[in-house]
Amino acid sequence: MRWRRRRELALVIRGWPWGGGALTLGNVIAHTGERLDATCLTYAQRVGRGAELPVSPADHERAHVYQYLLLGPLLLSLY
Repeated sequence: MRWRRRRELALVIRGWPWGGGALTLGNVIAHTGERLDATCLTYAQRVGRGAELPVSPADHERAHVYQYLLLGPLLLSLY
């Protein structure tokens, strides 16, 4: 497990041993892979409903960090 802080404005934990993807809690992103910026398919694409290009988990999780920066603890109740 490695810790890193980058442009995500969050503490990034790579190689998280539990789960199967990524999770953002406030300013902490924990993910099971080695690289958060690798592209992957969305859930919709996996079931044949999405035609968009594969996305980066970093972009998706960074959006949650920005939501937290904007809304703070209120985010959890709105989510």
